[in-house]
Amino acid sequence: MKNLILAIILLISTSLSAQVSSQSETSEQIKKVIQTLVDAWSEGDAESFASNFTENADFTVWFGMQLNGQKEIAFGHSIIFKEFYANTKWDLNINKIRFIGEDYALVHCSGSVLKKGTKNSDEPDAVPLLIF
Repeated sequence: MKNLILAIILLISTSLSAQVSSQSETSEQIKKVIQTLVDAWSEGDAESFASNFTENADFTVWFGMQLNGQKEIAFGHSIIFKEFYANTKWDLNINKIRFIGEDYALVHCSGSVLKKGTKNSDEPDAVPLLIF
């Protein structure tokens, strides 16, 4: 009986450690994707920015406008990168990654859009929530 309990405990701990390892690897992948978004913004590259989203992604802009799909996200950002947010960078920080089951993660961020050459803001202008 003692061996059975020990075997069950070992199986549970192995399963949990594999999940933690997987979440750690996934967290690193999420960080890379967010860095790609930040870099694409800084370069004003709407296609690269949108390439991080799925074909059927939903993107809600800070004022509530919704963009549906990768093509709309690219088109919308091509306009803002040329006009409203030309020569800007996105100072975006990950505050928390919360895994919901095996397939989804909520990524709580904070940040600001700043003119290139200015120092990063102490207070964020936005607190985006990304779903991976």
